[in-house]
Amino acid sequence: MLITNQRTILSPNSTIGKLSIDTDSFTCFIMEPVDRGLAENSTLEQIQSLKHQFPDKVAISPGKYRILINYSPKFGKAMPLINNVLGFEGVRVHPGNKPYDTIACSMPGLQNPSDDWIARSDAAFTQLFAIIQNVINAGKPVWWQILPFTPAT
Repeated sequence: MLITNQRTILSPNSTIGKLSIDTDSFTCFIMEPVDRGLAENSTLEQIQSLKHQFPDKVAISPGKYRILINYSPKFGKAMPLINNVLGFEGVRVHPGNKPYDTIACSMPGLQNPSDDWIARSDAAFTQLFAIIQNVINAGKPVWWQILPFTPAT
């Protein structure tokens, strides 16, 4: 399964994308920290430099990452992990509504009432997590693809 995050809205505080699963059809919104312009081929040094300039508020690089489900000490339960992200550790998919609810993680939401807010995140997360779990439990891989920022049309 391929989950695609097309980043479409940049604000000074966050990045909003549109998530789709295996197709081009919209599934939900996704909020991340600010897209600071990292490229898919960014080096560890470039990533560390940005993280030093903007502690805890840098969106991960565009690219394709494997999703695993494992125990999150922060959340105290099993959660989706965006695995092998260069320069980052513990990047999760989890609920949240505003930029300050994440450090480098991705938060789904069913509504996007403003650039720095997503709504109905718990419902979106529950649906997305169930889909991911079902695919992984069936022994199939789940991939998380982040596409570079493209303004919404």
